[in-house]
Amino acid sequence: MSSLDLKFLHNIQIHLKILRLIVLRSNFKSNFTRRDPHLENANLKRATRKRQI
Repeated sequence: MSSLDLKFLHNIQIHLKILRLIVLRSNFKSNFTRRDPHLENANLKRATRKRQI
């Protein structure tokens, strides 16, 4: 292999690592920003019970 081929392979490996990090970060962020509708409904039921008392 020539030095250009090795440099090209090295660049591809670096880009793939960066892409993996971006995907992992976006998955991590989406897991913590997604709202659970069941949790919201449970909180609303609790709030209405307190108001009735």
